[in-house]
Amino acid sequence: MTKDQSTYLSFVHRLLREVPGLSRYLHATGTDDETALRNALAAGFQGAHPLLCYIHSERNVKEKARQLGLSQQVTNQIVKDVYAKPGLIWSPSREEFDTQLSVLREKWNAMEISERVGQPRFSEYFDRNKVEDIQNCTARYVMEGLGLGEEPYQQNVPESMNDMMKTWNSFVSQEMDSFIISCFDFVESFDYEEELAWFGMSEKWQVKQDYRRFMPTIAYDEMSSEERTKEMKRVRNLRPDGKAYKACRDFKFTPNCKQSSAGCSSHVRLSAPTMDDTPILSSLSPHFTKEEASSIVEKAKVITHNNAIREGFQSGTFFVDSGSQLPHKVSCLKSGKIFCPCSHYARNNLCQHSVAVAIHTDSFEKMISKYTGRNLTRVATSTAPKNVGSKAPPSKRKAAVDTPPSQVSDVQNVQNVNEDFRSIK
Repeated sequence: MTKDQSTYLSFVHRLLREVPGLSRYLHATGTDDETALRNALAAGFQGAHPLLCYIHSERNVKEKARQLGLSQQVTNQIVKDVYAKPGLIWSPSREEFDTQLSVLREKWNAMEISERVGQPRFSEYFDRNKVEDIQNCTARYVMEGLGLGEEPYQQNVPESMNDMMKTWNSFVSQEMDSFIISCFDFVESFDYEEELAWFGMSEKWQVKQDYRRFMPTIAYDEMSSEERTKEMKRVRNLRPDGKAYKACRDFKFTPNCKQSSAGCSSHVRLSAPTMDDTPILSSLSPHFTKEEASSIVEKAKVITHNNAIREGFQSGTFFVDSGSQLPHKVSCLKSGKIFCPCSHYARNNLCQHSVAVAIHTDSFEKMISKYTGRNLTRVATSTAPKNVGSKAPPSKRKAAVDTPPSQVSDVQNVQNVNEDFRSIK
């Protein structure tokens, strides 16, 4: 998994497909000032206010002070002036922030001049790289204005989640498919821990004071499994703001407008845009009927037009919208073929997803030159029962059953008749 903008955009695209209402109702986003992540979130959630963690900002300031050769004493004082309460980031208003900053500039310049020869450089760095971000994305008055608390923004909660995820995987990097499975297991462990917390049995979590009145009144071991499931369904429906939650979950894009993976509302066609697809159709005609070729090309054009292709985590791979929860991972092979794991490709060695990637990468001619035709075996057996041609399973031995006396006598009579019949013969 690479920490680049295309990766983050893929994540945003998937998130918006799951909950489209986030594009309109997400209040704010928070990062540690990673440029690629900031850009992706800004593109995907244009109505959300960007926030920046002051803890990461503090680390940057300390590192810059070290590079400038400032003493530890001066560095500590600068950090205290900016980040410690009631420092610069704790200002109750923008006006108070500007007034305090003006005083601090003079103070920092004087301290720097007392230690080193030449023009002071720290305040210039701070004005150029930190002031605007703190003013708009970190300070206490920003958080208050958003209704998110009375403290400057920091990433302790998401950073804690990050650490929990790393601990879950024993700090060992994994391939993406294994990591995704591990994430599912991680979420399931949260569900279990949440259930224990609601019953007051968790050693890790506890219910906030405001919600303890909703905790079950019957002990965990006194409930049946069905009763516990019903109780957890009840508490999981609790919302801090039920009206806002419903508005977000119920939000739907209009038929002619869909949230793009970049986050902005853009026109999305349900049919393919106009383009000259004659060369593509003629290339497919030896292998497919006219109707089949037209269907594949139309679907591929819709995928490319809707910007439903994202670069994958390895070179030559792409995530293509599958119409379901998870995208298809389409791979451009060195041979020129383009592989897709979908069932249509399995039968035809080609599908709308592979054609879309070929159009997207301008490599359709190369792909079709390597096309070897349909997988006739797969085509012929695609609708056949899975057990055709296999041996019938061995019959199970029937368990001994007590036979009523009347039935026993009937069986014996039949056996006697058969013996008499054979003796006559």
